[in-house]
Amino acid sequence: MNFLKLNRYWFIYGSIFLSVLVISFCTKDIFEKLNITEFIGDVLNFSSIMTGFLGAMLGILASISKSTSIMKSIFETKQAKWQLMVSVIIPFLSGMLNIIICSVYRLLLNNQMKINYMSFLFISTTLFFLISSIVMVILIFALYFYEGNKKTSRKIRKIEPK
Repeated sequence: MNFLKLNRYWFIYGSIFLSVLVISFCTKDIFEKLNITEFIGDVLNFSSIMTGFLGAMLGILASISKSTSIMKSIFETKQAKWQLMVSVIIPFLSGMLNIIICSVYRLLLNNQMKINYMSFLFISTTLFFLISSIVMVILIFALYFYEGNKKTSRKIRKIEPK
């Protein structure tokens, strides 16, 4: 039980990745039959914009002081620090990979060239990029708006003189 608790982050990311692969494999034939050249261009534009947005979110994360209670607890634990780094790196890498795959796939479609698993790569990288980006945005907002245990919210008593 302790092993599952310590590694739940990796199980969640792994299960998301495997489910994306299964969904991509099941829908690749549909994408091969459709004329999706313009759609790939739109995904390429969205991926580029989203990667820039993730960079801005990283700037917000960098602006959070290391002296806050949540950041202290993250940087004190090696596992939490590693998970934070991976949560930031994975969306950037999957975004860059998605941009490259979209560019190559669009080039191949414009030249009427066909590669068997290009639609599978396109769907899987796009879905994984979207999901990992959402996870990163939620994580950064959770860190940014974390308030912790407020000691200032104690009830103030009125003291009356005797």
